[in-house]
Amino acid sequence: MRVKDLPPIFAKCRSEEDSRYSISKSWIDASGQYVCSTDGRIVVRMPVPPDGIEGDLGTKPPPIDGLGWDGPFEDLAAPIPELTEDSREVCYCCHGMGQHNCGAECQECDGMGYYVTRGATVVGNVTLGNEYIRKIVAANASIFVRKDGKDNKPVRFVGPDFEGLLMPRTA
Repeated sequence: MRVKDLPPIFAKCRSEEDSRYSISKSWIDASGQYVCSTDGRIVVRMPVPPDGIEGDLGTKPPPIDGLGWDGPFEDLAAPIPELTEDSREVCYCCHGMGQHNCGAECQECDGMGYYVTRGATVVGNVTLGNEYIRKIVAANASIFVRKDGKDNKPVRFVGPDFEGLLMPRTA
């Protein structure tokens, strides 16, 4: 299997840039058992196919074995309620103009004139970012919240041939 043939959620869960770790590409975990992708808030993995993975893989992957893959998670998937909407707020610096009186682009809002506040929705007992819920639902995956009620630990999602963890939003 080639990296480009991984399920689409793998590309959607990668970061656009690298930081301390190489997370802009999928990688093989330290055990050699899973191919993984993350952006730092969501991580997805699937078993490495028997014929391996070919293509451009990350070379400095983050450790993911201590993230809580074994739960405890509920046995039944959590229902996904209707998602809240993203909102826009007028930039306090340029007052929605996108530039200052001198004609220079506003650096606070990158010339947009507003900020986008991403929506979040309560699923079970945790608040999850809508952008991540949409990725999970689009991949035909289900979300499983924790049995212990901890709202600061990741929830699990399971799709047809992959699984993942998503960190909840904090207040």
